[in-house]
Amino acid sequence: MEIEDRKQLEQRIAELERQLKNERQKQQWALEGEDSGLWEYDIKAKRLTQSSKLEGKWRDANLVVENYREQMKERNLIHPEDEQVFEAYCDSMDRGDPHIMYEMRILRDNGRFGWIRQEGNTIYDEKGVPVKVIGKVLDVTGEKRDNKRLECEVTRDMLTGLYNYDVARKMIEKKLQDPAKEAGALFLMDLDDFAEQNTAYGTVFGDSVLEMAANIVYTSFKAKDIVGRIDGDEFLVYASGICNRKDIENLLNKLMIRLSRFAEEREGNHCSISIGVAISPEDGRSYEKLYHSADLALYRAKKEGKSKYCFFDREENYDTSLGETGRKLAHKKKDQALAGQDYLNINKDLFDFAFKCINTEENFYYAIEKIFEEVSLYFGMDRSILLERDKGSDEIFVTAGWSREDDGNDRALMEQTGKVNWYVMEQYYRHVEYNILQDGRDGHEDYKKDITQMKRVPISAIQFPIMDGSKMAGVLTFESWTKRKWGVAEIATLSSITKMITSYLLQKQTKAELEMEYIVGKKAMDVQKLIYYVVGEEDHQIKFLSHYARECYPMARSGQLCYKAFMNRETPCPACPIQGLKEGAGQNTVEYYDEEEDNWYTLNASHMNETKVKKHEVIICRSNITTFLERVKGEDQLTGVMSYEKFKLEATRMLRRNHEEYGLAFLGIQDFSRINDEYGYEVGDQVLRTFAAEMSARRADDELVCRIKGDDFAALIKRRSVEQMRKNMQLFSELLTKRFRERFPGISINCFCGVYNVPDDEKYISKCLDKAMKARKLALNKIYEGGAYMYSKEVELEDKERSDMSRTIKDSLEKGMFRVYFQPKVDIVTGKIRGAEALVRLLDKEGKLISPGRFIPLAEENGQILEIDNFVYKETFRLMQKWQQEGEQVPLISVNVSRLHLLQDELPQYIKSLSDEYGLKPEQIELEITESVFFQDMERLVAIIKQMRDLGFVISMDDFGAGFSTLSLMKSLPVDVIKLDGSFFLKSELDDKNKAVIAAMLHLAENLGFEVIAEGVEKKEQVDFIRGQGGRLVQGYYYYKPMPADEFEKLLTEKK
Repeated sequence: MEIEDRKQLEQRIAELERQLKNERQKQQWALEGEDSGLWEYDIKAKRLTQSSKLEGKWRDANLVVENYREQMKERNLIHPEDEQVFEAYCDSMDRGDPHIMYEMRILRDNGRFGWIRQEGNTIYDEKGVPVKVIGKVLDVTGEKRDNKRLECEVTRDMLTGLYNYDVARKMIEKKLQDPAKEAGALFLMDLDDFAEQNTAYGTVFGDSVLEMAANIVYTSFKAKDIVGRIDGDEFLVYASGICNRKDIENLLNKLMIRLSRFAEEREGNHCSISIGVAISPEDGRSYEKLYHSADLALYRAKKEGKSKYCFFDREENYDTSLGETGRKLAHKKKDQALAGQDYLNINKDLFDFAFKCINTEENFYYAIEKIFEEVSLYFGMDRSILLERDKGSDEIFVTAGWSREDDGNDRALMEQTGKVNWYVMEQYYRHVEYNILQDGRDGHEDYKKDITQMKRVPISAIQFPIMDGSKMAGVLTFESWTKRKWGVAEIATLSSITKMITSYLLQKQTKAELEMEYIVGKKAMDVQKLIYYVVGEEDHQIKFLSHYARECYPMARSGQLCYKAFMNRETPCPACPIQGLKEGAGQNTVEYYDEEEDNWYTLNASHMNETKVKKHEVIICRSNITTFLERVKGEDQLTGVMSYEKFKLEATRMLRRNHEEYGLAFLGIQDFSRINDEYGYEVGDQVLRTFAAEMSARRADDELVCRIKGDDFAALIKRRSVEQMRKNMQLFSELLTKRFRERFPGISINCFCGVYNVPDDEKYISKCLDKAMKARKLALNKIYEGGAYMYSKEVELEDKERSDMSRTIKDSLEKGMFRVYFQPKVDIVTGKIRGAEALVRLLDKEGKLISPGRFIPLAEENGQILEIDNFVYKETFRLMQKWQQEGEQVPLISVNVSRLHLLQDELPQYIKSLSDEYGLKPEQIELEITESVFFQDMERLVAIIKQMRDLGFVISMDDFGAGFSTLSLMKSLPVDVIKLDGSFFLKSELDDKNKAVIAAMLHLAENLGFEVIAEGVEKKEQVDFIRGQGGRLVQGYYYYKPMPADEFEKLLTEKK
């Protein structure tokens, strides 16, 4: 008995020691930091007890999870991609591994996944059997995010997320060096006027434009294409497998349309892009040659105007490695060759006479007229004319001339004709040195109609352009009123005199421009009291001070630090414009608010030429813009409330000087364009004025209201709850509707808004407005729930998730992660498979399925659905061809056609050519089109669908009965099959009303000659009811779930 008591005592002591060890381990981990949660796992009972949690409702209380592994899985608390990691973690605990550490993502109390690290040590009994694991859980979300960021920094551009230039270049070089490479195209893209917009609206706006433009460019191309950012506002794309010009033009037109739509959403600011295209291998086999060709094409696109794209043209005379410089060098070489050839033919006496006239006569144009007279008399010509273009007005003037006889009003006619034809002439003279016209024709253009109106008709004429770079500054015309030929000596002499006149004329114009610019600029700076000074870019030392700068800052001296002399600071200013200058960038402008002076200033910094000490110098101009902005842009002309420009100034002041907590509201009126359309713009303007007046009447003294554009209003208000904002929106809606319904009984006005609570450290109103705008979009979706929505972290995370999913879709297309599944359609009378629907599925990195609801709606919204559809078509047709060749009896297979595909006129022929490619007949393929699509631009879409039906394809209307169609319209639609919407069977039990609706739809549809398929069928009761109503075809989980292609193939073999 004594021995047994001693044994029990020893066991008790051992148990107490184990408990003490556990508590010491817990205490040690608890002391390591408050950001960890503590837990212990009972291996035998499979029970986890969490004594403290990272965050959430069980932070200060124990949480017990019985059957831990199964409970976590059943509640879907583990991220799908980490399920295998979780299984390994549980196995490790159940085995009793000494030390355990795993990282995974779990679902948190806020409904979002976060990264955690589970660390644990196993406790053993006296026999060495593992009994429990005690551990801690750490939040490593931030660590994971930092690691991901560091990884991206190596290969990605930090602003846009695209490949950086070096990475993109190496990837393209690798593709081009592949012996099995396919043809492709290189695109160089440059945003138009981006520098001006960046200067006008600020870098925050500029960055947002770059991000959105990059996203539009990225999602416009295929997953396998390489998209990178070169620098600034330039992008680089290599698309393999595309070399047909029509396909490229279609792609680029859609890209430009998407950019223009984005511009409309951004307060109407212009956003367009110029693109140069080079096709491999015909325009270059190496990266350098292809890039060079695309660069030349981009140069031409920029010269032709904004929002243009140009293909590299091998017929053009590109001789050097730079676009504009190459052309200038080519023309220069041509001129030198011509000069060498014709030098001996130049009449030296006439040339010397012309040179003497220009250098001795004080009046330049009098000298030109003397030269005209001498040359014309010598060569027997009847008239010589100098036409010039005025740079300021673009008007054309005859500035000098000589005529053998009176020519009446001919010079006025020449000015009119010159103005009409100037651009055509300018394009032509970029490639030739002179032009001969006989009877008004030159083999290129016909001016006979113009010259026959003159008193003295130039039967023969020769013209020499005066070129200022690529622009034509003027033209010299020498005429004969009778038929004549122009000799070599005449052409050589007139050409050399023209070059002399061109040199002097351009110098004269430049000198006059500089003189005028100096006079006007000096006067403007004196009137505006503009401060300007020159500083060293690297050392910030003052090199020069303007007169007014010395007057305002009498203690400032050359050699001082600018921030010390002007701002009394020890370090450079936060808003220093020098920091934004890049090598060769030209200039940079910043705005800053001086709290002491209560004024807004702009600082513009521009590079000077390099000095002898090889340090850059920068000229900085500072101007006070407060009064100008308040005077010119202070009030909205239509409504009388504050303008957006003034609002930004005042709101910035209030946020920095007041200590109130503010929210920024972005307000609007639902379907305001409909009010304009139905009741006229005058009524629409009255609604806007009334809305603005009601908001102004209810604002406090320290709140602001402004109109941005259209029905977009912004308000800086003291923070209110979302419930208060909803009450305000309802009040505004009721007041406006009541006021206008007296005159317009049918009118209904609903107001809505999004609100962003401005944090204390926020400085940029435009950034706040972007977030309020996102909240307003959500408010519009829920307008009948109150019409107000508060921006939150959830909204921001949703945007990020959408962006991440968009990239996942593209990456998955590139990596082949999409699959085609098949769900059979069953004849419930015979039990045979009568058809199947091809459905797209997406696999994650671990091979798990991602719900279609997560990626299909987004792909339809951003256009990626087109590439997904194309994959489904090709893969489905390939499998059908394979099964046919293997002797399987392939039933009718249906594929879904998206709304975006139906907008393409070439869709019918595309589907037909694809089915031909895989040896399939159209009657083997069913095209499923969602019911709602039939009623969007109905006439055009019905025509396209009819084309596909006429080609032999079976057409079915999917989701029939979801709320759009009527059977009276159905009889006129080109449809063979209708599929009853699955919601009839999924939403509720088959009660009497539900049965009556389904029965009526079945009977009426069959009476109209449609074959009917009921989808979403899951229960035997539903099958029996459909059979009782005469229905035969069903699709749903009762018979088969969607299955991979190999399982469907096996099913076909079994059912053969």
